[in-house]
Amino acid sequence: MKSINEWLDDKVDDIINTPGFEESSSGFEREAEILRAQAEAVGFTTKDLEDACGGDIAAYLMERQNALTQSEMRQKIEDDPFGK
Repeated sequence: MKSINEWLDDKVDDIINTPGFEESSSGFEREAEILRAQAEAVGFTTKDLEDACGGDIAAYLMERQNALTQSEMRQKIEDDPFGK
C-alpha cells in the first residue's frame, strides 16, 4: 500500500492540472471534500490526510495550484525570454 504522501501526490496531480493563481482556498473546498472521501475509501483517516496537507486540505491544494502556475510561468520565460 502507498503511503499517504505518495497517494496524495498522485491525487493532487489529477486535481491540479490547469495553471492559474488563486488567492483564496475557498475554491478548493469541494476538491478537498472529494479528496477526503477518496482517502477514507482507501483506508486513510481524515487526520492522516490533514497531517499530510499541513492541516488544511483546501489551502494545500491552493498552494500546489499556485506552485504549478509559477513553474509554468518560469518555464515559458526560460523558453522564450523576450516574449516572441
